[in-house]
Amino acid sequence: MRDAADEAAIRGLQNYARALMYSARSEKALAISAEATHAAAGVYGAESQGAALAALEHAGILLGAGQTTEAAAAYEPALQRWRDRAWAPSPEFLQGLIRLSRARLDLGDTPAAERLARENLTAVERLYQPPHEQIARALLNLGEVLLG
Repeated sequence: MRDAADEAAIRGLQNYARALMYSARSEKALAISAEATHAAAGVYGAESQGAALAALEHAGILLGAGQTTEAAAAYEPALQRWRDRAWAPSPEFLQGLIRLSRARLDLGDTPAAERLARENLTAVERLYQPPHEQIARALLNLGEVLLG
């Protein structure tokens, strides 16, 4: 699978990395996730939505491994690429905003955390009509950020 350069191989590597995280094998999970992210850039193109999705997935693995600073650094360019290209918000993009907001809060950057939480709420409110669980989740996240 690792020699194959296609969408199925990338998804397989990402799923394997997630499974490794659930098995408390974070070092190996990080290596496999980084490999999947690199492969996605080759398969989809470095500036593609597929590559951005793979980068968001890798950032989540970093966060799950307790590497908050590295995760924040990985989330930023992937989310910015999304914004710059005006791609429609996806569940992965919205989750990335929430996770980066929480990471920034954990790192003591409350203004950035609040900005990201508000961006998430705005995007969610454009996608869903109240009452909706995604709006409630976005409001909860914003409240938690504001309370610090």
